[in-house]
Amino acid sequence: LERLFAHKQPKSPLDSLLELLKTPKWHSDTQTAALLKPLLLKLAAYYLTIDTHHGRPLCPVAKFHIRNGAEMFRLNYLADLSMKGMRTSFGMMINYHYPLDEIESNHARYEMTGEVSVRDGVLKWLE
Repeated sequence: LERLFAHKQPKSPLDSLLELLKTPKWHSDTQTAALLKPLLLKLAAYYLTIDTHHGRPLCPVAKFHIRNGAEMFRLNYLADLSMKGMRTSFGMMINYHYPLDEIESNHARYEMTGEVSVRDGVLKWLE
């Protein structure tokens, strides 16, 4: 990442990252996209699983699926390159899986304890 910002005098690494992510089509530069992939996937996994309000996900879409018995299955990098997708989630998307034999228990566990079923496709980014 240092290479990406070497030509500028950034206020901070976070400010530089935010400035870069506001740049239209930053993802078109394959080298930049590859360098940012692990960071953005980690941030997405954190946002979806750890950054909560009263033990519940902040993301309304995540709340909907989890409340209905889904499990967080896999994060997808640069899966939505539309203007809205890039603006709202930097192109990140998540797959939810509804295992038929676990929907009711996932729903009940979430409603009673706030516990969310999260699979390796999301968990691996929290390591």
